[in-house]
Amino acid sequence: MNTILFATDLSSESELAQQRARQLSAFFNAKLRTVHVPERTNKPRQATPATANSAAPDDRCMPMETMPGDACEIITRLAQDVDLLVLGQPRRRTAGELFTGTTGERIIRQVKAPVLVVKTPAAGVYRRILVAVDVLHRPADILRMAKAIADVSTHCEVVYAYDSPELNMMVQASTYTMANVSQHMADQHSELNKQLRAEMTKTGLRGRTSPVQIETSPAATLIALAERLDADLIILGSRRPGLKRLVLGSVATQVLSRAQMDVLIVPPTDGD
Repeated sequence: MNTILFATDLSSESELAQQRARQLSAFFNAKLRTVHVPERTNKPRQATPATANSAAPDDRCMPMETMPGDACEIITRLAQDVDLLVLGQPRRRTAGELFTGTTGERIIRQVKAPVLVVKTPAAGVYRRILVAVDVLHRPADILRMAKAIADVSTHCEVVYAYDSPELNMMVQASTYTMANVSQHMADQHSELNKQLRAEMTKTGLRGRTSPVQIETSPAATLIALAERLDADLIILGSRRPGLKRLVLGSVATQVLSRAQMDVLIVPPTDGD
């Protein structure tokens, strides 16, 4: 990782994100570029010394740039040439944003770089990471990002939250016994676990694997697992949204809005 872009609105949430951006800049020995796009409807906020430069001078960290204009357009354009975009937690939606989402959410949908949304103070490297993958949908991209951001002491839990339509069909058809159900679940878990381990071996990521059946919804399942693990970061992928997902929200959007820990979203590659 060579270049990190940190976009700030000079809020307290962005100050937490700046701490993490600086920590990652040092961790990767990467250049850190900071940009502030003032809101058009308000007077530009003056950056306080703590917000604009809360750490000692560092050759990796460039001075903050202020760029008036459309925040989504400017940040999306700047993010084309970086390896990671760091944002503070998006503010809550207003009624007029139910269809389009907040500026932060629109940026996340459009950028091609991974986006880290910071919600907690940076107390050092991430200690416990929940890595959510789909074994049928480019898991290597997400696993490589997890390997890059994990320290040697970081614990990684790689999970695949899956549904089991075959099991539902068995129940509905009333052609099952408890032994059939148990065997089916064991076979499915074993096969998924084997696929996860194979993908982890390809990328060199070390950690545990946990195929987990969805209980209520994929997002709720992942958040519950992250809380059980006491994770300080969730890494997951996103997909190109259609109109339905813009209105209802993708799994990534739901995790982003509900999780209490940091969330790193890995965008789809071209063609996904």
